[in-house]
Amino acid sequence: MRAAALLVLTACASGLLLSGCASRRVASVPPGAPTQDRASAVSPGGAMAEVGRTPGGGWAPSQDPALLQALAGDFARSAGERVFFAVDRYDLSPEAEATLDAQAEWLRRNPNLPVVIAGHADERGTREYNFALGSRRAQAVRDYLVRSGVAGERLGATSYGKERPLDPGSDEGAWSRNRNARSTIVGSEDPLR
Repeated sequence: MRAAALLVLTACASGLLLSGCASRRVASVPPGAPTQDRASAVSPGGAMAEVGRTPGGGWAPSQDPALLQALAGDFARSAGERVFFAVDRYDLSPEAEATLDAQAEWLRRNPNLPVVIAGHADERGTREYNFALGSRRAQAVRDYLVRSGVAGERLGATSYGKERPLDPGSDEGAWSRNRNARSTIVGSEDPLR
């Protein structure tokens, strides 16, 4: 019990130390993370972010928000972060598969960055129906990325239904933009958009 408390205290102190060093471009995994599960991700500017598994088995991304935002920007530019769906559908179009192929390639080059996939729906339909549809959309994206060689434990899937629209409008154009699933690097920005 004392060892676990010491480990938590050490991890907290390390987090405070790293967050106080704004000029540093390298952030480390909490103490005690297995070294075989560590890897580095390189931002477009060449800065390194060490990421890896924590003792509890979860992923520990860099604590450097600027670096994570740079990586997320590169991900969005290189691969695209959203795929879109037809009305009441969660099957992937050829365009969505092309985007997901690019995402999978980028994620394989950055093997330890965790990602959350958020499924969204347009405003039509009940709240419950749209949460379920958003969940199926996020799961379809997650399943495709796993089949494409991305480790499943890196990928979280959630649904926001119609609650967080990309476009607040109430017309066919807005509805088509709101029927999407967005892949976001954990810690880079608000994944709920």
